[in-house]
Amino acid sequence: MKKILTTILLLSLFASCSVSPYYWGSYEKVTYKYNKNMTPEARANVMENYQSVINYCKQSTSKEVPPGIYADYGYLLIQDGQVDLGKSYMEKEMELYPESKKIVTYLLDRIK
Repeated sequence: MKKILTTILLLSLFASCSVSPYYWGSYEKVTYKYNKNMTPEARANVMENYQSVINYCKQSTSKEVPPGIYADYGYLLIQDGQVDLGKSYMEKEMELYPESKKIVTYLLDRIK
């Protein structure tokens, strides 16, 4: 009986350890640095990182773009004057993550 309980416990422990379907790259680190110190260099770095995460996920068969990346990148593009491209990224965010629709719509409405 102990062997069965131990086996079940171990199996449930291993089953709870899952691998994220998302590729974050350096998202957390560069976003923190940018929000802490909004210099042009930090902005260029964060935009480059977001684009590299998106490109990596497009080429990957097992990883998806994490929630928020398309919206963050789109918002930065809009701030840089690339309104149509930025809007397309924000619409992609709403398409992939419908729960983001309310906040993304709010941001898009503020742009108009």
